Amino acid sequence: MTDDVENFKKKYRAHVQDGQRRYAVPKRLSMDPLSPSHEPFDLNFEYESGVQIDMTKRDFQTLIEMESYFEEKLKWRDFNEYGGFAKDIVEDHEHELRIRKANPAAQKAYENYQLILQMTKSHYD
Repeated sequence: MTDDVENFKKKYRAHVQDGQRRYAVPKRLSMDPLSPSHEPFDLNFEYESGVQIDMTKRDFQTLIEMESYFEEKLKWRDFNEYGGFAKDIVEDHEHELRIRKANPAAQKAYENYQLILQMTKSHYD
C-alpha cells in the first residue's frame, strides 16, 4: 500500500498527511450463521481516521476527469466478460504496437508525437 501512496504522491505532486476528521463507517458484518457475535442486520459503526491530500488544482482536475472517463467507459462494459476493461486497454495497446512495427511511417509519427509531448509537458506541470 505504501508504494501505491508514494506513486500517487509522485504522479500528482501531492502531499498526503493524517487528516483531522474521523469518519463513522459500518463495521464489517459476518453473515456466518454459526457466529453468534454478529447479527446479520447489526449496523454498529466504528470510527476511521481520514487523510488530507493537498495537490494543485490542475492535477486535481486531471484526476477528476480521469475518474469520470473510466466511470463512463465502465458503464458500457460487460462485467461477465473475462478481463473486462483492463483487458481491452492491453489489447488496444498491443494492436497499436503491431501497427507501428508493421508501418515505419506510423512508428516515426508516434516517436515524433512522444517527443513533442515530452517537450511541452513541463509547460503543463
